[in-house]
Amino acid sequence: MNTTGNKFIAVSYKLYTIEDGEKELVEETTAGRPFQFLSGFGLTLEAFENQIVGLEKGAEFDFELTKEEFDNLRCKNCTSPNILIKALLCL
Repeated sequence: MNTTGNKFIAVSYKLYTIEDGEKELVEETTAGRPFQFLSGFGLTLEAFENQIVGLEKGAEFDFELTKEEFDNLRCKNCTSPNILIKALLCL
């Protein structure tokens, strides 16, 4: 994991699945109730953390995982579609 020390991170995001070109909102956090974690401890997807760790407060980014990437991270026989995360770094 590419981190420069451990950081407290708070991020609001919208997580969508994408199947057959259709986006479906699955999960959402807000700036008032962001997802919070310490970097470098494996508390979130490494690919997600790598997108966030070098950003400044207020930065926005989109992040997409293919079905294959998500399956390799979470389980071997999942039927999940592609995953899209739209996020805003709060802290």
